[in-house]
Amino acid sequence: MPYTKVNWADGVTPENAANLGRMDQGIADAHALVPSAIPAVVNGQWLKGSGGAMVWSAIAQSDVTGLSTALTAKEDKANKGVANGYAPLDATTKVPAANLPAMSGAALSYDGDWAAGTYQDGQVVVKDGIAYICVGGPTTTAPDPVPWGGAVAPQTYAAFFANLVGPFGTAVPTASDGQPFSVSATGDYLITVAATAYNPATGMTQIEVYVDGILVTTLNLYMSAAMSHLAGIPKSVLLNLTTGTHRVAFRAIGTTGSDSGDLGWFQGVPWLSATILGGGSPVNYATTLPASPVDGQEAILVDSVTNPTYQWRFRYNAASSSAYKWEFMGGAPARSDVQTQENYSSTSYGNLATVGPTFTLPRAGDYLIDFNAEMFHSSTSPMYVALKRGAATESDNDAAIAQGAANYSFTGRRSIFVAAAAAADVMLLRYKTGAATASFRKREMRVTPVRVA
Repeated sequence: MPYTKVNWADGVTPENAANLGRMDQGIADAHALVPSAIPAVVNGQWLKGSGGAMVWSAIAQSDVTGLSTALTAKEDKANKGVANGYAPLDATTKVPAANLPAMSGAALSYDGDWAAGTYQDGQVVVKDGIAYICVGGPTTTAPDPVPWGGAVAPQTYAAFFANLVGPFGTAVPTASDGQPFSVSATGDYLITVAATAYNPATGMTQIEVYVDGILVTTLNLYMSAAMSHLAGIPKSVLLNLTTGTHRVAFRAIGTTGSDSGDLGWFQGVPWLSATILGGGSPVNYATTLPASPVDGQEAILVDSVTNPTYQWRFRYNAASSSAYKWEFMGGAPARSDVQTQENYSSTSYGNLATVGPTFTLPRAGDYLIDFNAEMFHSSTSPMYVALKRGAATESDNDAAIAQGAANYSFTGRRSIFVAAAAAADVMLLRYKTGAATASFRKREMRVTPVRVA
C-alpha cells in the first residue's frame, strides 16, 4: 500500500498495527529507490556513470573539461633558466641581470657594478651609487660625470667684460683674439652676451660673437632717431667646450644707418660683455664619495639612501695639502644615544651593560666628537666618561670627569678633535669610578666630520 505520513504526537497517536505498517511500507519504498546492483568497491578508482550504469574507473584527462588543453600549454619547471625556456625571478620578484640578454654596439647593456676593464657605447654600470652610460667608447676610464658623457661637474661663473672701442674694422677674429677664459672639464657651457653701444646714426648694428675664432651667434642692436646709443637683447648659446683655455671675441658690422667706425663706449661704460656658465650636474647623494672628483665638486655622504641617519655635504678641495681633501660644508651631526641608567663599580675603564654610545667612522679623516652623560655617586668619589678612539686605549685625557657631593647628579661634557682617524674606526664611550658604584644615564654622542679622504 502507498505510504501515508503520520504526524506522531506523544500520548495521542496510538501505537497500533496500522501505524507500524505505515513505517514498514516507508522503509520498503526507500529501499526500492536504491539500484539493485551496486558494483563492488575498487580501491584507487572513482565511481562514475557510464552508459546509464555506475562503474568504478580511473579518471582520464578527457573526463575533466579543458584539462588536456591546459596541460599541453603548461611550462615545465625544467625549462626555467635554460635556453629557449623562461627566466627565473629572484627574491625581489625581479629577473636577475644574468638572465637578461646582452646587447652590443650602441644598444643599451646593463653590466651591474663597475669593474676595471674596457667599455663600449651603450654599456650601463653602477659606481658609487650612480648609474652611468658609456658614451664615446671604447674606454678604460673609471666612470665619473665627465668622461662617461654626463654633465660636467659644477663650475664657477666666469664673468668678464670686453672693452671694445671702435673703429673695429671688418677683420674676422682668430682663435688667438679676444678675452681668455678657462674651463676645468669638458662639457656643455652656456655663453650669454649683451651689448650697449654708441652710434650717432639711426638704424641697426650687428655684433658678431666668436669663440676660439668660430662665429657662434650675432647680436642685433637697434637705435631710435631720438637716441644716440644702441641696446640689444642678450643672447645665449650652448657650446661644448674642452678642458683648457678658450677666447671670446666680438666684431661689429655696420648696417642700415650706422658706421662700424663710429661705435664706441656709451657714457664711458664698456659696452660689450659675455658671461660663461659651466654646466652642472645634481650633487652626488650616496653612501660613498665620488672616486674621481674634480676641484670644487660637491657630494652628500649618507649612511643609507633610503633612510639615512645623517647627511653630510662635502666640497672637494684639490689645492689642499691635506690627504683629506673632502671638506665638510654642512649637515646635522651623526648621533648615538643610550638613555637607560646603568651602574659601574670598576676603577678601570670598561663598558656598561648597554655598550655605547658608539659610532663607526665611514671615512678616514678629521672629526669632532661631542659627548655627555649624567652621572651620580653615593659618595664623593669621581666618575669618568672617556672616549675610546678605535683600537687605542682610552685615557683620562679624553674623559669628562665629575666629582662632588654624594647623591648629587652631575653632567660631564667634552668636545674632542680626533685627527687622522682611520676609516671604520669605532668611537666608543667607556666608564669607570674612583671607588664603589657610580650610576650613568642619558649618555649621548655627536659626530661631525671636519674633512675626510
